[in-house]
Amino acid sequence: MLIRARPKYLSIKDFSNYDIFKVFENEYFFNQGRKALEFYLLLLRKKYNKSLNVLLQDFNCNVVIDAILKSDNNAILADINLTDFSIDIDIIKNNVNSIDVVILTHYQGIPNKDYLNIVELCRKHNIIVIEDMAHTYKSKINNVEVGTLGDVSVYSYAFDKPFSAYEGGLLIENRNVVNIENNYKKLKSESDKKAKLDIEILKFLIENTTEKNYQNNVNQYELIRFFLRFGFSNNIIKFIVNNNIVVKVLKRIVSIKQEDEILKLHKDKISLIKKQMSNFNYQESIVLNLENMLLKNSFNIYKYDTNFEIKWNRYSLLDKDKKILKFLLDKNIEVGNFNWSRPLHERYRETDNIKYLSNFKNSQYASKNIINIPIWRKLDE
Repeated sequence: MLIRARPKYLSIKDFSNYDIFKVFENEYFFNQGRKALEFYLLLLRKKYNKSLNVLLQDFNCNVVIDAILKSDNNAILADINLTDFSIDIDIIKNNVNSIDVVILTHYQGIPNKDYLNIVELCRKHNIIVIEDMAHTYKSKINNVEVGTLGDVSVYSYAFDKPFSAYEGGLLIENRNVVNIENNYKKLKSESDKKAKLDIEILKFLIENTTEKNYQNNVNQYELIRFFLRFGFSNNIIKFIVNNNIVVKVLKRIVSIKQEDEILKLHKDKISLIKKQMSNFNYQESIVLNLENMLLKNSFNIYKYDTNFEIKWNRYSLLDKDKKILKFLLDKNIEVGNFNWSRPLHERYRETDNIKYLSNFKNSQYASKNIINIPIWRKLDE
């Protein structure tokens, strides 16, 4: 089985030593990507002394809207377009006077097609742009790298990202809007104990997500963390998480405390991330390999314009009849919509601090019909 996603640029040998690394002055590492976003939104809320109206797309991860609400700001949900699965510039134009902040998502490495014009429009109207880079690294549109024009960009280093520290996040400041540096210095760092445990979990996951040693229920991350914390051996943990009945029972009785504090990322985890960044070498040949395989089997695929340069470890397309899904599953390749199977408006009702725009038909369509195909290695090998 080829797992849907795993850190592509991390190997077991990278855990043996932690290199000296440089953190640039505009880089701020956090315990989670969502915490980096919440931290920045809290600073904006404090600076303007009011709850800000934050536009985000409905086809999205719930942690994004949670960060908005936890920072005492207001969320405005908008539909997406089906070209890049991101917000269309017309939505911003039509609501320009009621938006303070735009969270611009580049889905699965696909740049927002209106990226340059959206940033220009927002600058003109003093709207802050936060780029959600949780699914993106080094992608370009018209030779401009996404993540470089917004006021800040936010990255995630969860396990299903090309770079991972099990948990972690990064905020990069491109334009000074609030005093990030002084407020960041006041934060506590992750403890040595927590960092050590996270690295243990990451190593466990790396060892058990290869094609030859893939554990189907290895995504029971918090249960794995719980048992590693109490010193259970890897073999016992693998036995537990592969027993579906045991997993269901344990989920009911094991108390798993979710981290709520905003912390600086531990230096050892930053070192692991920096190491992976230095190993980055995107292979376009893998994408061509997948596309040729699909075309040879008479599947239609959507080809982006040549001004798109997409770099990610998953390939996304719409598959309404589920024929591509079945074809790849039969080849033992883990495929599906693993991220956002329900749009946010179905999970969060419209309230005083959550507003709806439009009817979300594209978000609903994408949620039901999009598939993500792993391309962190050649699929025909």
